[in-house]
Amino acid sequence: MEPIKVLIFGTDDLYPTLKPYYDREVAKGNLEIIGYAEFKENRIAFIKNLDGEPLHNISFQKVIISSKNAFMTRFKMLKSLFSNNTNEGGGITLNNVIDGRIFQVSNFNFQRFIVERIAQGKCSGNNFGWNECASNSIYPRIIDCNGKFLIELGVKSYVTSSSMEGSGFIKIGNFSSISWGILFELLGVDDHNYNNVFSYGFSQLDWGIIPSRFKIKRNSPHQKLIIGSDVWIGRGCRLKVSSPDKPLIIGNGAVIAADSVVIKDVPPYAIVGGNPAKIIKYRFSPEIIEALERIAWWNWDLEKIYDNFHLFNNPEEFIRQFDPQR
Repeated sequence: MEPIKVLIFGTDDLYPTLKPYYDREVAKGNLEIIGYAEFKENRIAFIKNLDGEPLHNISFQKVIISSKNAFMTRFKMLKSLFSNNTNEGGGITLNNVIDGRIFQVSNFNFQRFIVERIAQGKCSGNNFGWNECASNSIYPRIIDCNGKFLIELGVKSYVTSSSMEGSGFIKIGNFSSISWGILFELLGVDDHNYNNVFSYGFSQLDWGIIPSRFKIKRNSPHQKLIIGSDVWIGRGCRLKVSSPDKPLIIGNGAVIAADSVVIKDVPPYAIVGGNPAKIIKYRFSPEIIEALERIAWWNWDLEKIYDNFHLFNNPEEFIRQFDPQR
């Protein structure tokens, strides 16, 4: 693959953190940085290098935005600035802009990302968090954790910090917020099986070889934890998948209070808490919940969300505008 010619937008904010990742891809021959765009005197200035040499001939394939919290604002600025530009297909769209935060995915595969627009990565051990998932990037991410866990994160979802036990598949929808100190348990039955005559761990019996007629139900690599979109999980929670035959499902819009232990499915838009977690209340009435599920705003294009965000604090008006059944 020929190096992709990129313009870097933003050398303040997150750029110092992201620069080593950009340099790595340049060294690999994946990127060619043709220049930078900076805020100068209330306008955007284009420079050839960080010494401030002006960039007169702007010809690029993609723009990388280096921003911690203002990605969409900067994207809108660029889109307006290049609205009449015919460079590489005309104007700026989300398809020719790259969210620089995605480079932070562990063992990030840039070439595959350019083709799929999904960040594939790997992490070692049983810990997973902010760095491995590239904070709240605008792209889906698929992270292989030591061959034991496959974690799929949707658009803008993040996990601050977590640890995992067992093995299996964890799927997280879009715009979900998962706090720190989370324990994902995908353990199945395995050593302590209360369906047997005894619950004692068979591996601790000192027999060396367990009789062949004693059937051991091992952990399934296919155990699943499914977390929907717009889910908020407070710090210190434990999510336990106890059956290899049935996934644990956290519905869209659910809220799990801090320090809760979740052992069974959580309905959409339920607020749960405790050990074991029980329903405290629902965020909205059944009618509003059904409408929000139909609208599924979390699957919208990011620009549509940005342009209609003024309605997000008024559920009734939001539904009047967007519910397909109204």
